[in-house]
Amino acid sequence: WFIANSAYPLPQALVLTSIVIGASTLAVMFREKDGERFSYKVNRIKSDEVICVSNSTQSDFLKFRNGSYPAKQTKVVYLAADSRFQPTPDKNIKDKYNIKTDNYFLAVSDHNPRKNFPHLMSAFIEYITAKKVKDLSLVIVGPKHNFELVEDAYQKIDDQLKNKIILTGFVPDEDLPKLYTEAELFVYPSLYEGFGLPVLEAMQCGTPSIISKQSGCGEILDKVIKIDYWDINAMADAIYSVCENQSLYEFLRDEGIKEVDEITWEKVGLRIRKGYDQLLGK
Repeated sequence: WFIANSAYPLPQALVLTSIVIGASTLAVMFREKDGERFSYKVNRIKSDEVICVSNSTQSDFLKFRNGSYPAKQTKVVYLAADSRFQPTPDKNIKDKYNIKTDNYFLAVSDHNPRKNFPHLMSAFIEYITAKKVKDLSLVIVGPKHNFELVEDAYQKIDDQLKNKIILTGFVPDEDLPKLYTEAELFVYPSLYEGFGLPVLEAMQCGTPSIISKQSGCGEILDKVIKIDYWDINAMADAIYSVCENQSLYEFLRDEGIKEVDEITWEKVGLRIRKGYDQLLGK
């Protein structure tokens, strides 16, 4: 989150990007000490307004505070993807990241357990095995923080299929639009997501997307396929539906671009400025 500089005698607005409620989710998200620090910070919030990036984040914040912060002092302002995320074809990008197949699915994030990559890997293996798909890889892009669960899941995959999953580690920003554009499908099956900017980035690059129903960005996106994060079979079925139905694929690609084109940082900025103006009594 971002907190306005308290050294100036102005109303403060805090932008809250994500908050997690529930002991089970906290156990996934944080070590015990980090969870206590997180709770301490949330409970000390005294800003004049809290701006949340989704309704789910707003709801979770208010539940977490249990009546100790006025709901009327919170508002929802959805995020937008940077304008540099546009269709950027570059066949050479596959060589750079050792992607040997003609087609690949893409996921982008660090390896935090809530990103649910082990389930994604299982759904992908289920799909290529059941449908006997050979010329396809799963590429997971992002720094390998909290890598243990992903590494454990990877090691359990049949040795003959391990080469179908590529863990790139960190990727420089200039390569991301190319990787999004060349991907056949973007999959984002998070257990919990305050918003989920990579989904909008992928859609702006023209890549059809499958997301979990638990992603905050799903509140404003219709031109995506939504599944429950825990349902590996539903994830595999969704992959099959998009990849085997050309008309659905083209619909998600073309209408998805149109949908996210209406979600801009200019509009985000205007909504945040309006909130500040109201705080200042303008």
